Amino acid sequence: MRYMRSFQYIFDHKDWPMHVLMVTIGLIIPVIGPIVLLGYSFELIEWLLANPDRKDYPKFDFNRFTENLKRGVWPFLTQLLVSVVISLPVSLFAAFFMFVIVAAAHAADSPALVVLAQLFMFVFSLAFGVVISVVTTPAIIHTGLTQKLDFNAMFGFVKDFVKRMWKETFIAMAFLIVAAMVLTTLGFCAFCVGMYFAAAIVYLAKDHLFYQLYAMYLQRGGVAIHRQPKAEPDESLIGEAPPPPTSGPPDDRIRPA
Repeated sequence: MRYMRSFQYIFDHKDWPMHVLMVTIGLIIPVIGPIVLLGYSFELIEWLLANPDRKDYPKFDFNRFTENLKRGVWPFLTQLLVSVVISLPVSLFAAFFMFVIVAAAHAADSPALVVLAQLFMFVFSLAFGVVISVVTTPAIIHTGLTQKLDFNAMFGFVKDFVKRMWKETFIAMAFLIVAAMVLTTLGFCAFCVGMYFAAAIVYLAKDHLFYQLYAMYLQRGGVAIHRQPKAEPDESLIGEAPPPPTSGPPDDRIRPA
C-alpha cells in the first residue's frame, strides 16, 4: 500500500485546483451532493484500475450530474443499511452508557468522571469507525462497481475480501482518519474555510485507497467483481472496435440531402 500516494496523485493533474474546488462544492450540497460524488468515485476507481500510471485522471464534472447520481445511489444505500443495522444499535448503547455515567457523576458530585467518559467515548467512536470500515469498505466497493444491490454476491465478496485484506483495510482507514484530523485542524486554522477544501482532499484520497485495496485484493488471488458495462447495442462488443464498413456502392437512403 502506498498511503502517501493517495494524496499525491490529486496534485498530478494540471487542473487540480479546479478539481478540488468542484469536489468541495459537491460535498457542500446537502444529500444529493455526496451521492453524486460517490458515483464519480467509482468512475475514478475504474479509470485508475485501467490506467494506473497515467496522471490525467477524469475530473469531477457537474455535466455528468445525472450519470453520477444514478451510480452513486447504490453505494449510498449500502452505507445507509450499514448505519441502520450496525451503527444505530451501537450509537444507542453509547448514548445509554453516557446517560449512566452522567447520572453516576451527578450523584457522586464528580465532574471529572464525565470528562473521562467523554474521552473514552471519543476514542471508542474512532476505533469503532475503523473496525467497522473493514466490513463496509468491501461492501461499498462491490455495490459501487456492480451498480446494483446483490446481497448474496456482496456477502460472498465481503467475506473473501476481509479474509485477504483485513489488515491493510484497517491500516488504510486508520491512516485516513488521522490524516483527516490533521488536515481539518490545519484547515480550521486557515480562517475555517480551509476545512472544506481539506474534506475534499481527504475524500479524493479515500477513492485512491479504495482503488489500491481492490487492486491488491486481486493480486492476492481475489475474485474480480463483474462490473456492469455501459449500455451498448451488443454487449459482446463492449471494449472492442466496431467492425470495418464493407465495401460496396453508396446507399442513397443514408446520403445527406
